[in-house]
Amino acid sequence: LLNGNNTYTYRENKILSRNIICFFFSIFCIVYAALGDTNTLQELILAYFGTDTIIMLLNPVFQHKTYYIHHTFTCMLVLYNIYHPNTDFYLFHLGGYGEISTVPLCLADSFKNIPKLQDAYPIVNHYSRVSFAVLFLIVRVGWWTHVVYNCDEVFYIRFVLYSLMFIQYTWAKKVIQTAIKLL
Repeated sequence: LLNGNNTYTYRENKILSRNIICFFFSIFCIVYAALGDTNTLQELILAYFGTDTIIMLLNPVFQHKTYYIHHTFTCMLVLYNIYHPNTDFYLFHLGGYGEISTVPLCLADSFKNIPKLQDAYPIVNHYSRVSFAVLFLIVRVGWWTHVVYNCDEVFYIRFVLYSLMFIQYTWAKKVIQTAIKLL
């Protein structure tokens, strides 16, 4: 991976491992949403977020309050979907297609946290960051806002959805601030 120098620190290995798991999770979520496979998508999301929560608990490098809130609310929505199949649209668009921006995020996060990757692959680093930012703003801010705004579910589900949107907007602010710094 690093032109023959593939020695990583313990911390870097944890980051790479988590991002590789997340990368494949994202791909599978997108595929199962496209296939309309509700049950597999539900199981996949719950398994991934459960596993990732354990990873976060055991590794301080990943511990961020917003990640815990994001994971908890996402699992709540999936559990609601299990008992209310009329909400499959939200599962597919928020839990499935919403992961489109996560694919380049996994690469960008690896580059951000492992500087020697930035040095070894500067073009991949650049395009992973740009593609993440563009896809995040289009999908997680633009499309999700449309989907959530038109939700007519019970109050507590709308509250969870709007809370997730607030997190997305908070992250979008960071994405935009980073983009401005790079210009």
